[in-house]
Amino acid sequence: MAFRVGERVIHPKFGPGLVLLVAGKDEGLTYRVSFEEDGEQRNLLARIANLELSPDQPTKGKPKAKPKAKAKGTEA
Repeated sequence: MAFRVGERVIHPKFGPGLVLLVAGKDEGLTYRVSFEEDGEQRNLLARIANLELSPDQPTKGKPKAKPKAKAKGTEA
């Protein structure tokens, strides 16, 4: 399975992490993952990394717009 930047993954030894970079292709595909438990960033070769997609993924879509502030000196 190929992962994308920003996806949360789980490694059996290093625990949960966040994909920071995807590089290469085919047999040379690698991921740079920042792991939560020790704060380390590791480069992992995809074909032997044994990563799984975490069920806890960031929400997709546009962020909600903040309400516009009223201009000074204007009353409703």
